[in-house]
Amino acid sequence: MPTVAVNGTSLYYESSGSGTPLLFIHGTGGSAAMWEPMISRLSPDFRCISYDRRGNARSSAGQDTNGGIEDDAQDASALIRALDVGACHIVALSWGAAVAVEVARRQDHLVKGMVLGEPTIFSLAESDARALLATMQPKIEEAVTAGGPRSAVDAFYNEACGSYWSLLSEQQREPFRANANGMFRDLQAPEYGLSATDLEVINIPCLLLVGTHALKLHREVVATMSGHLPNSRVVPVENSGHVVFGEQPDACAAAVKAFVPAV
Repeated sequence: MPTVAVNGTSLYYESSGSGTPLLFIHGTGGSAAMWEPMISRLSPDFRCISYDRRGNARSSAGQDTNGGIEDDAQDASALIRALDVGACHIVALSWGAAVAVEVARRQDHLVKGMVLGEPTIFSLAESDARALLATMQPKIEEAVTAGGPRSAVDAFYNEACGSYWSLLSEQQREPFRANANGMFRDLQAPEYGLSATDLEVINIPCLLLVGTHALKLHREVVATMSGHLPNSRVVPVENSGHVVFGEQPDACAAAVKAFVPAV
């Protein structure tokens, strides 16, 4: 099992293909495994690197950290350096997309471009974030009481990305349920306090993907980001909810293939 020791933890990673490197960063409760539909489409043309974020799936929690976006960004930066791939393009979803933004903000020499699926950055749409959490938190708490952490995973995914969850078989849902601790790690982490003006210093080319069935929160975040990232554009993903890469991998892979050579 390939791992890299960084920042007091051990990160599991996978690498396939050759050429321009792409680093894939998963969202809350996910793992490297969720990128298989994308990597199968992209590895003939690119070197595809995916990994389990700290405290998720096959990666250890490591030394005590606050569990926030900043810690994950330090891990991602250290992973890029440890694998000696040079500057890469980051393909990331949700929480992982916020991690990519922080890497670009703090370590821009490591990033050539970003393809971001519906970044979860609550500070860019605070009222919508509060509304979503007010609906979601009681359901997760009720699920924990009734059925434990595994049931909480079902409750979370039904609320956050129900259209994706409905596509998965019970067997495909099991890795997410087994990674309940990773989900709670993100849910209990300190808020990422990125402001709209913080985005204005990021000149790295960025493609923002948003599902046509996106929640209002994610539509607002993408709109704010597109208005403040100097070198960005938005591509709607038809017939998709939050997990654009999993729900519409053909369309998203085509977007990556068009974007990366042009950067």
